[in-house]
Amino acid sequence: MLGGRVKTLHPAVHYGILARNIPSDSEDIKAREISPISIVVCNLSPFTETIAKPNCTLAGAVKKSVVVR
Repeated sequence: MLGGRVKTLHPAVHYGILARNIPSDSEDIKAREISPISIVVCNLSPFTETIAKPNCTLAGAVKKSVVVR
């Protein structure tokens, strides 16, 4: 999808990230057999360095944006 830039947009990922630590959310994710995701890490250092360059293009900036869970 989108040249490999989109790895997943699965509802289970969003449920895991957005679930709050309250009983109703815990019941929802347990019923759907989804594991909660407690931390999402974004590394923007290469992105910052890339966009600081005068010859930076939008395509080049997008390639350097990485989100890891």
